[in-house]
Amino acid sequence: MKFQWHTIFDRDRTPRAGTGRSIRRPLETRARFELRSAEKTRIAPQLPWRGVTLGIIVVTMVGAAILSSVWLYFEDNIRVQELHVIGATAVDHSQVIEAAALYGSWLPTADLKGAAQRIETVSGVKLATVTRDWPNGIEIYIEENQGWGYWQTSNQRLTIDEHGKWLAVARQPDVGAPTIRYIASPTESISENNVDSDAVQLVERLASESIFEKLKIEPSSYVFRDDRGLTVLFDKTPDVIFGDSTNFLFKVSALSAALETLSKNNLSVAEIDLRFGRNVVLR
Repeated sequence: MKFQWHTIFDRDRTPRAGTGRSIRRPLETRARFELRSAEKTRIAPQLPWRGVTLGIIVVTMVGAAILSSVWLYFEDNIRVQELHVIGATAVDHSQVIEAAALYGSWLPTADLKGAAQRIETVSGVKLATVTRDWPNGIEIYIEENQGWGYWQTSNQRLTIDEHGKWLAVARQPDVGAPTIRYIASPTESISENNVDSDAVQLVERLASESIFEKLKIEPSSYVFRDDRGLTVLFDKTPDVIFGDSTNFLFKVSALSAALETLSKNNLSVAEIDLRFGRNVVLR
């Protein structure tokens, strides 16, 4: 009895001798199951929460103590103890410092904008800028009102700006600044209420546009009367009554034509009145 051998992994039978079939090598076999070592269960590390909590508490307490010490040290040392007023010559420094109201305040939170606004209400102050000067100072930069000229009666004189505003406190006008003499009644006292702003602005325009230099005449003084307005006086030229600032360019042209006419005809005239439009009056 013959036995034939079969692989349990390949269903092809072993060929018999002389059959002419090619011999097929059996597939490599391996066990269907393998034994592996059992994996160990990993245990997650646990934080020492009690120690961490205690550490946080200690760090917090130490940090709070340090911050408290720093606060106590700087709380007094960075308070405003010095105020420096810069640029003020006519304005009273003590009034500026009082208006600032910053002495003793805490420097980091000091209200600089509010201080500047209060300072600008001080008489003579045109503009104020306030800055911190660490560690405990304040610097106040002052731009003062600048006088342009004077409004004057027989015994009083007011400093005014180019708009005719009376400046009770201001830097004095430059040397040779215009003075407008106000001819008032003997019983009338001069005040800011009787400064004629239109007359002041007229004189300012005549000077800024160099009108008299172009006409080659030089004014000696300016006079204002309520009934005539502004009159410009000259030494070798007839006085010119402008009145007010209306029709400014026409009045300048009329004055130029009148001066040319007087020069050509050798006329003797005391006044040139420009208040009546095209009707230039020569007296």
